[in-house]
Amino acid sequence: MHKNWRVVITRVMTFALGAVFIIAALTKSLLPPGHATMFGELIYAHPWFANGLIGIEIALGVWLINGWRNGVAAFAALLLLAIFSGAIIYDMAQHYPQPCGCFGAAWKQAHEPVVIERGLALGLGRNALLAAAATLVFLAPPGRRRPDSDQPPTVSDQQPTEPARQ
Repeated sequence: MHKNWRVVITRVMTFALGAVFIIAALTKSLLPPGHATMFGELIYAHPWFANGLIGIEIALGVWLINGWRNGVAAFAALLLLAIFSGAIIYDMAQHYPQPCGCFGAAWKQAHEPVVIERGLALGLGRNALLAAAATLVFLAPPGRRRPDSDQPPTVSDQQPTEPARQ
């Protein structure tokens, strides 16, 4: 019984992680950020890459929510979060940082450098929490059964029997 709560928590984290990726992608595609954001500049300079990134986020979100091969999906989420965090850190190191535009124009973008830096720091914090959830999902994917489990065997676990000879 104590193993069930781990499966439930892992499944909730997997669903939440997938939902965040889908929401971020949809808000970027439906409410594109202005040119004065990191993602807005990416759309302006490389629209095919920006649209591909939106597609990857949606596909990864659906994959996570679907629950198929959670460990691989969580690892892909970790890679994508590392890339996003690297872009935020790079922007924070610039003389005039820009808002990230991670969720499109859904949130009002500020133009004061102090407010922008605070928003980027919050974005890094959000990415760290998402990476922690993805790490937990990666380390303990639901649905994996060990042979010494106290669950009764299923039909596929039983050995086939030989037909009766007459």
